[in-house]
Amino acid sequence: MLNELIDRYSQYSDSELMEVYLNKKRYTEDARKALEIVIEKKGGIQSLNNRYDEIVKKENEKSRVNKKASKLYRKGMTQNDIRSHLHSEILSTEDIKSITEAVSSQLEAYWEE
Repeated sequence: MLNELIDRYSQYSDSELMEVYLNKKRYTEDARKALEIVIEKKGGIQSLNNRYDEIVKKENEKSRVNKKASKLYRKGMTQNDIRSHLHSEILSTEDIKSITEAVSSQLEAYWEE
C-alpha cells in the first residue's frame, strides 16, 4: 500500500502535493508517510514551498494581466496595442500573447451573443 501511494504521489504536480500536504491530517498514516517520502525526493518541504509560491505568484500575475487586457480591449484597443501596453517581469511575452488572445476571443464571443 505504501509503495502504491508513493507511486501515486510521485505523479502529482507541486500544486497537488501542496494541497495534500496542507490537508495531511485528513489522510491515513501510510498516506502521510508516502507524502513525506515523495516530498523529500523532490527536495524537501522548503523546496516544494518555494516552487508552490512561484506557481501562485505566476497565477496571480496572469490574473492581473487578464484584467488589464480586458479593460484595454473594452476601450477598443487591438491585441497588438494591448500587448505593447502590458508588461510583466514574471510572464513571458508568449504568456501575455496567449492571455490577450484568450481575452479577445472571450469578449468577441460575448459581444456576438
